[in-house]
Amino acid sequence: INGLMNSSDPKMEGFRDFIEASAESAAAEVALEEAIANYATLSDNLAQSLDLLGLDVPTTQDEFDALSATIADIANTPAPQEADFTAADGTVDLDAYDKAVSEWTGDVTAATAALGQVDATSAGFSALQDAETEVETTAIASSEEAMIDAIVAGMNATGNTTYTAEDITPEMIDWVGEKLGVGEDQTGLIDDYIAKQDEPEVTAATTPEDDEILPVDETTLVLAD
Repeated sequence: INGLMNSSDPKMEGFRDFIEASAESAAAEVALEEAIANYATLSDNLAQSLDLLGLDVPTTQDEFDALSATIADIANTPAPQEADFTAADGTVDLDAYDKAVSEWTGDVTAATAALGQVDATSAGFSALQDAETEVETTAIASSEEAMIDAIVAGMNATGNTTYTAEDITPEMIDWVGEKLGVGEDQTGLIDDYIAKQDEPEVTAATTPEDDEILPVDETTLVLAD
């Protein structure tokens, strides 16, 4: 893989692009799985809060924006006043008033708790959409059609021939795919490239200059003896 990725041979340019695109596609798939799991957790938590308010988890970004406004309105709803439950003769319907206060308290408490959850879930939903788009985009550059284009570009790199995709046989596709490691059941250069990207960066050990070496005190010398 080092030889291929560092080669100056023009026949390898298309394969380098394909390998890099395949690595990006694999990373995008992993990111999508993480985004799905994260959004599922956020959505479940939000659903519990919204259930207390008789509301549902949105399915579009516009619905999330509208829900944020609705939740904010509920959280800022003024408390019921005794005056609203006072008859003309001055008597107060305390049962109705107490019920209204209880319902208001429950709604405001649930809405206040849901405010942060709505924003977090909305961000998770947006991240999920971005992850899905990234998978679709990288899939194109790492598709079989892209691999065939790399083969054609490599064969035409010398300028002495003119091949097209129609000239590439199934046997050629299978052979190149096997070498590159295309497909879930095969490993090859793509996997080698991904593995190298995951390797920790090694830095050379440094030794202190003579004037940076701390003097050894007498206690250390005694203990050494």
